[in-house]
Amino acid sequence: MAKSKGIFRVQGNLGGANFYTQDGKSLVRNETSLDRHRILTGPEFKRTRENMAEFGAAALCAGGLRMGLAVLRTTMFDSRVSARITGKIRRAMRSAPGARGQRSVEVVPSWSELRAFQFNGNQTLGAVLGLNPSISTSVGRDSMDWTVPAFDPDLIVIPPVGASHFRLVGALSVVSDFVYNATDLRYEASDPILHGIGSTVRSAEIPLIGAYAGQVLTVSLPPGVNPGAGVGVAGCIGIEFLQLINGTYYLFAEGNALQLQVLF
Repeated sequence: MAKSKGIFRVQGNLGGANFYTQDGKSLVRNETSLDRHRILTGPEFKRTRENMAEFGAAALCAGGLRMGLAVLRTTMFDSRVSARITGKIRRAMRSAPGARGQRSVEVVPSWSELRAFQFNGNQTLGAVLGLNPSISTSVGRDSMDWTVPAFDPDLIVIPPVGASHFRLVGALSVVSDFVYNATDLRYEASDPILHGIGSTVRSAEIPLIGAYAGQVLTVSLPPGVNPGAGVGVAGCIGIEFLQLINGTYYLFAEGNALQLQVLF
């Protein structure tokens, strides 16, 4: 794979080369002779079509997870979070029942792949908050409690330079299973109504200097949202940093962390 270092940004095919952009970088690869029709109909691409179908289902599932956490996207997610979540769900599908290209996306069984998933790949929660989280969930799967003990932030919190305060974050996101519809030849959400519904709570601003008394941070799904069969609920915990200037708190755009703590 070549990189384009010219002053002009080119996209598309030119002289047998394909110019494209990925992660903000201009890249070049050989132009392919394959067309969409051949890939979608050729018998030699049967395995490719199976992979495409399952990858698409994994992407739909990952999209619901991100949708439920949308309020945290700008300060808690890295630029490749979508691809990273999709990849993990896709790997979990390998052990799901069904024929290739039709295997279901089962959210709760995907926990083995998504355990302790970091939404900011550049900053893990454990690297900035030295706590062993104590989490409990409700029987109805509509709320989560994070019991945080008293601690001295100076001993277990590692803030970015310039931060004066931090907030603890709890979030829930409802994610539907996806099953293959053999009649329509496509994947469908088991519960499209609840897919992507979420809720987020934050603690009050906590000074980085001085003892913190601890608390129970409770996050609940919106009223009337009752997860049933065919969905999983992702429970996430995190920390975000702020700077207090002239009585106003300014949230840091970087250095924050969010972790998928439980899938129930």
